Amino acid sequence: YQVLNKVDMLEDADNMPGKWQLLILLGQQTILHLQEQLAAG
Repeated sequence: YQVLNKVDMLEDADNMPGKWQLLILLGQQTILHLQEQLAAG
């Protein structure tokens, strides 16, 4: 199968718990970034 969006950080995570941890981190960073944009705008 082909991965739609490759993320280098996720490629380095060997197991699913590691991948979930990174996905949660990326999601939190995205939410924080959006909140900062809303506060600034």
